[in-house]
Amino acid sequence: MNSIKGFLGPIPQKDSPIQIIGSGISGLLLGWHLHQKGIPIKIYSDSVQAGGMIHTQKRTYGIVESAANGILWSEAMDNLCKKLNLRPLKSKPESAKRYILRNGIPRRFPLSLWETLAVLPNLFRNISVSDTENLEEFARKAGGFALHNFVIQAAMYGIYASEAKHLGLKAIFPTVHQQLQAGATLKDALKGAFPKKSPQNIPRGLHSFPNGMSELTQALSDTLKDSIHPIQKLPEDQENIHSILCIPAWCKPPIELPETVQSLLAQIRYAPLLSATFFFKNELSAKIPNGFGMVIPPSEGYAILGVLFNDQIFENRTFSKEYKSFTCIVGGYGRPILNSLDSQEFKQKIQEELMKIFSIKNEPIDFEIHSWEKALPVYSPELPTIWHSLDSELKQSSNSISLFGNYTGEISIRGLCGTAAKLAERVGNA
Repeated sequence: MNSIKGFLGPIPQKDSPIQIIGSGISGLLLGWHLHQKGIPIKIYSDSVQAGGMIHTQKRTYGIVESAANGILWSEAMDNLCKKLNLRPLKSKPESAKRYILRNGIPRRFPLSLWETLAVLPNLFRNISVSDTENLEEFARKAGGFALHNFVIQAAMYGIYASEAKHLGLKAIFPTVHQQLQAGATLKDALKGAFPKKSPQNIPRGLHSFPNGMSELTQALSDTLKDSIHPIQKLPEDQENIHSILCIPAWCKPPIELPETVQSLLAQIRYAPLLSATFFFKNELSAKIPNGFGMVIPPSEGYAILGVLFNDQIFENRTFSKEYKSFTCIVGGYGRPILNSLDSQEFKQKIQEELMKIFSIKNEPIDFEIHSWEKALPVYSPELPTIWHSLDSELKQSSNSISLFGNYTGEISIRGLCGTAAKLAERVGNA
């Protein structure tokens, strides 16, 4: 009962002052849930625009998302949006189709019959895994190179922007890891790998908002506007104040942290990432499948690791059916970020790859690039040990400091919202 998954350090007391440092999506979600429980909070930010990486830009031919383009819906997200009077936009039916590029061909299921048959016997046996098992090791045990390269590696790049060998089984699938170590078969262990279904009255699947993800961050910051203050107004005297750091692990905090905590935070790695959104005029000769998008394994030889088919995912992503919109994801931990190229050279290389993959003959009519040197935390094999140590050090510290963000156990907006709701419930009922 002392810990909440995705939140590190002591649980704040509602009768003591609570300050949230950082106005990214994690700080806004946490602040909103605490505010809804009638718990006074102050949010301190060094950014003019709240929301962190989440931002929507309106262009001539459609809208461009700087980071996440949608949210897997949940009961917590549904409750939040109802209270904010936000109307969620459900993804189009065709976006249920997802592809993986293999030998230059987009495939719904990338494994051959024989490769699939090789995996089946392993479902009914226990696979021995270590505490430091990475996803490449696990995937090769479960099904060999094909499962690793064309399923696990490709899927994880789309979420965590890191090669499978840099990702920990225990960090990403803690229940699977625990069940396998307890002797369960792979089939039984995998049952706990995915979120439980929401109640029947809660929408399912991927959602965004009619005018993009900025609708969410704007509504949250509007509700909390009286509680958001510039970082310069952070009190010098921090005694008896509970601080919740909602900034990336690599950021220098504006308050003093124990040296052990600083050392642990410095061990958390981050993946660099670039996204390039292109707009094209529709072209009948192009070979673009219907669906959400496509992931591209490194073995295919492209710098692009994934492509989102924006106009096929949500309505209003292009302002006319005459246009197509693609977002290409490049970089990630363990892959080249093309730092040696200037913006024009980078744009030209990604454009050429995109046009080659889908046989597009037209030149793009518009494009936008977003770049982050440290975009997403690497959910590495050692990260659970770092979480445990951080949680222990913070709870033993004389200072009341906690950590909450996409590096503390929940990387998705859905997960962050769920953790924020649980924490607010715990604090409010204490």
